[in-house]
Amino acid sequence: KVFFIIQFFIIKWLESRGILIVDWKRLTLGLMDVANSLDNAIETLLYSIVETGIFGAGILAGITITTQLNK
Repeated sequence: KVFFIIQFFIIKWLESRGILIVDWKRLTLGLMDVANSLDNAIETLLYSIVETGIFGAGILAGITITTQLNK
């Protein structure tokens, strides 16, 4: 397991230096594209949940404040 991780980092480092070119799409049989699409979908979903949560918290705070002021 450790050997594969070290090997991956060495390959990525060599690729970043322009010494080695790796066709990741062919190597992973297209799984990298699926993973990237899944990452984007999860990020969008989490962003929507956070945005909705902030909106809901604002409404809840407004209702709580108005209720407390009317008592």
